[in-house]
Amino acid sequence: MSLVFHKSIKLGKYIAHMKIREVPPDDKRPDGFKVNFVLVDTEAQRPVILVDNHEPFGYHLHPTARDDHRNRIELSVTDPYDALDIFLDTVKEITDGK
Repeated sequence: MSLVFHKSIKLGKYIAHMKIREVPPDDKRPDGFKVNFVLVDTEAQRPVILVDNHEPFGYHLHPTARDDHRNRIELSVTDPYDALDIFLDTVKEITDGK
């Protein structure tokens, strides 16, 4: 597994952590990427949203990462960078564009 993108950004009371790893393609991740994007509220010390990818869901967003990890919104993308764009747009909405 090789790390191809890793970045953390402080946005007011939030921190956005983003990782894209290249993995051998398999049934779980047929595109050969594993993503983990999470926005953390540092005051409440809890994740706010999470984007990850695995079968049978593909790329998906957990809108309330802490409450029920089974709550998923499927993303209509097949590329880790498109999923990252959606994550960043959602982060911008939550943080009021900070």
